Amino acid sequence: MSKELPSWAEIKSPGYVDVQADQFYPAILAELGVEDGAADQYWLQVAKNIMKMDVRVAVAGTENAAPATGALTILVQDNTKVEGVSKYALKVHPEGKGATAGAREARDHYKRLRGFLPA
Repeated sequence: MSKELPSWAEIKSPGYVDVQADQFYPAILAELGVEDGAADQYWLQVAKNIMKMDVRVAVAGTENAAPATGALTILVQDNTKVEGVSKYALKVHPEGKGATAGAREARDHYKRLRGFLPA
C-alpha cells in the first residue's frame, strides 16, 4: 500500500528523507488523541515510530526508496532545542508507560490509525 509523503517530510535524495520534529510530533500526537503538552515518553516514542512507518510506506516502491544495497535514512530536523535540549527529548518528559513499551506497541497504534501495518 502506498500513500503520499506527509507534509512534514521532504525527500533529499533517494533513500534520504528529512522530517521536521516540530511538525510531525504535534500532528501524530493529535491523531493519537494526546495533546502535545501532555505527551510522556511512551507517547513520544509511539509518535516517533509512527513517523518512521509513515515515511517507509510513502517511499516504498518509488524512485525515492532506499537503494537495494542500502537503508532508508530519516534525518530528524529539530528547531525546538533550547540550550541543546529538544522539546521532544525523552529525558524532559515523564516516563508514563515508558519508551520501551511505546516502541513495542507503536505498530498496534499504527494499525489502529492507518488500518494496516507496513510490510
